[in-house]
Amino acid sequence: QNGAASLIEVLNADESLLRASDAKAQAQTESARAAIAAFRALGGGWSPQHLALR
Repeated sequence: QNGAASLIEVLNADESLLRASDAKAQAQTESARAAIAAFRALGGGWSPQHLALR
């Protein structure tokens, strides 16, 4: 029918969306890991005593 997508096309598009969402989540995870590594490399760190209100 005109204008109607086949089930295969819909499923393929859904799979592409899921793969893109997964890739985004992986990239965000790696970005966070890199930021943590940079923070540590620059001497960053903290302990609960430093966070306590005095």
